[in-house]
Amino acid sequence: MCLCQSHEDQDRLWRLSSLLGHHGQNGVAAAVLKNVVLHGRRFRTISFNGSWSEWSPYGTCNQSCGGDVESRFRTCTNPPPQHGGSDCEGEAVDSRPCYTHQCPIDGVWTEWSVWGGCSKSCGNGTHTRTRTCVPPKFGGADCEGVDTETGVCNSHHCPIDGVWSDWSEWSECPVTCGGGIQVWSRVCTPPQCNGKWCEGHSLENQTYNIVEDVLVCH
Repeated sequence: MCLCQSHEDQDRLWRLSSLLGHHGQNGVAAAVLKNVVLHGRRFRTISFNGSWSEWSPYGTCNQSCGGDVESRFRTCTNPPPQHGGSDCEGEAVDSRPCYTHQCPIDGVWTEWSVWGGCSKSCGNGTHTRTRTCVPPKFGGADCEGVDTETGVCNSHHCPIDGVWSDWSEWSECPVTCGGGIQVWSRVCTPPQCNGKWCEGHSLENQTYNIVEDVLVCH
């Protein structure tokens, strides 16, 4: 089999291609005239090379940010290769990057710090702890919430020590002469929550002629 195309053959092929609607890309005839020798006899056959269709529109990008790929397609059907013609040359798929800008990253809180010292040792003190917002990027939202938290600590009751009442009035002198004894008293209000009892005595007496405790009577 040999391939020979004179100017006359090429013109004939162009007219034939136009008639059959088979044109290659860039206006080049897709038909090829071949001389075929079979069983000692010469035949002329026509084959049609494949030609690409138009590109399809680019597909939808699957991501709105952060980078993805969108593609378009074409097929070797304008026309397809026929009667031994050549397949289309080139790629059937064309891709390009899309939405390559960075996605927004929202701010994120760090873990809470340990609680600080308590303001009281008992009786409902307060203490605080803090956290920090790692800043947002690329238009992301700021952290929601507060960066400082206050809590109650040492909520148990404080010890309450016993407290003496005021001294009572001195009692009446039991005798009218010869030196008697007078007393006065006080009361200890009981302690609470493991407080201490009152220190001292609940009674005092005064004896006649004892200088510190003298209360002259009769």
